[in-house]
Amino acid sequence: MAKEVSIKHVAEKAGVSLATVSLVVNEKPSVSVKTAQRVRSVMLELGYPFKKQSPESLPQGRVRRTNRIALCMLKRHRSLLSNSVYTDVMAGIEESLQKKGLTLILIGVAKADRFLNTVSKYSFDGMILLGLDSHSDSVVKAAWEYPCVKVMGTNDTPSQWFDQILVNHVTVARLAGQYLLQKQHRHCVYIGRNNGAMLERGKAFGQFLEEHDCKATLLMDDQIMEMTDQVHQVNHDKLAQVIDQMLDMKVRPTGLMVDSDTIVTAVYQHLLKRGIRPGVDLEVVSCNNEQRVVSNLYPRPAEIDVMAHDIGIKAAEQILWRINHRSAPRTTLMVEPSLIAGG
Repeated sequence: MAKEVSIKHVAEKAGVSLATVSLVVNEKPSVSVKTAQRVRSVMLELGYPFKKQSPESLPQGRVRRTNRIALCMLKRHRSLLSNSVYTDVMAGIEESLQKKGLTLILIGVAKADRFLNTVSKYSFDGMILLGLDSHSDSVVKAAWEYPCVKVMGTNDTPSQWFDQILVNHVTVARLAGQYLLQKQHRHCVYIGRNNGAMLERGKAFGQFLEEHDCKATLLMDDQIMEMTDQVHQVNHDKLAQVIDQMLDMKVRPTGLMVDSDTIVTAVYQHLLKRGIRPGVDLEVVSCNNEQRVVSNLYPRPAEIDVMAHDIGIKAAEQILWRINHRSAPRTTLMVEPSLIAGG
């Protein structure tokens, strides 16, 4: 019979004290992020049994009592709320919570290192992090203090601090690549940002085409988009440089993937200005399925729908589950996108 793993075994393997392991097991925020990460990794490696707590067994303030869920984001990201992908996510969250009799509240945090201090001023039962990929101690410690789910953003694998509900960017890239291959395009370009989830999306697109013996060129630049707490818009000067770089290639590409609908509308403008007809001279695949953004484009690009509303629903379901299963291992759920043909 296998020997039962104890807190002493975890402490010895991780090289920390019994008290430190106890703090991590009980999800106390008084341990450094680096140390806690090492301890949790050892717990998973040794198969240390996570406690199964009921809401009644949790310390005062941890039980569900407010019927409110906090949606938390950095204030500098507030302009994302003008993006229909994020509003669709929020709609899914809110609609799902309302059916359960819960209220969604929005909390804006000025700086990541003030995250715990800010959110602790409010009363809620659990929190959802929207597009927040910060690994600051303050964010992680808040995730220890409250049931927490991260939605959107990049994949922190394996996440030791919170559950994640994410777009499967690898599938997004594969669907776009398959579409262009079926249209007989052998030289394709990806235009997008060189950070976070968009970087993950671009790399996956390039890898997929190379695996199918097609030429893939990634034209990525962080400055294509400008984002402050007030605006989330295309930098047309930078995008124009990227478009010219694509058109100056010795052999022009015939297929194009753009990282989002916000950018693809500007791409259409710049292509038409240069006498290139999108959908005729250059096959275009865009991402997100932001209907109000692309509805007036002609011809409509093929679209990868990231299922934003479904992501919101799953985030709401997961936070309610997490409230009642505080000590269960964290999980990452990848929501699968779908292809909408252009025309």
